[in-house]
Amino acid sequence: MAVAGNVYDIRPVPQQQERTDGSARLSGSVTVVAGPAIDAYTLDRAKEVLTEHGLTPVVARKATKGAATLYLGVNATGDAADRAAKRLGLKRDVFNQKGYDRHALAVRQQAGGAEVVIVGETTDAVFCGLASLEQMLDQAKDGNLDCVDIYDYADTQYRGVIEGYYGVPYSAEVTADLFRFMARYKMNTYMYGAKSDPYHSQHWDKAYPKTITPEQQEVGMLTEGMMRQLTDAAHR
Repeated sequence: MAVAGNVYDIRPVPQQQERTDGSARLSGSVTVVAGPAIDAYTLDRAKEVLTEHGLTPVVARKATKGAATLYLGVNATGDAADRAAKRLGLKRDVFNQKGYDRHALAVRQQAGGAEVVIVGETTDAVFCGLASLEQMLDQAKDGNLDCVDIYDYADTQYRGVIEGYYGVPYSAEVTADLFRFMARYKMNTYMYGAKSDPYHSQHWDKAYPKTITPEQQEVGMLTEGMMRQLTDAAHR
């Protein structure tokens, strides 16, 4: 359901949505064409979003005839996404706005299949655009997306969560779920400062243990391996 005349209900609410004609169908395989400035984390995020919606991502250097295509690129670099954005008439005013992680997203139905284009000022901005696409796919009916142009940016540079309360710290599994929540809602900052973590308080000068007991894990204690796992998850 759209909000306040918007085409899609996306949170945080994008700065601008413009409906265009028709709808586009995403089903089966989706060719993912990523420009050279798109890093592995953004590409992995794209594959995750597609896979979780029953689509099969196929990374390629160019679009596949007759298949849906997801273009990912950086504005004004001349990469495939930048060229596709120009061909589809995406406006670039968003990149002149005062804000952070500025990006534009377009959905169209072309002769060969659906086209989704995300161009950002950086690969991190494209990562944010994928959060919009994820929520759009949640609202798709039988794989059909209403065609739209979306222009968005954040008003604040740092957006996220501080884990700094007194009480049982989050487990590694809960924190990993939190990171997925943050990715969905365009957050980019996580600060760890759990007051009840002994290795963040009285044992601050000691390394995290290599092993812990089941009882220690129940109260939220973490091992070196768990901390590495969370660090890796935060970069995805």
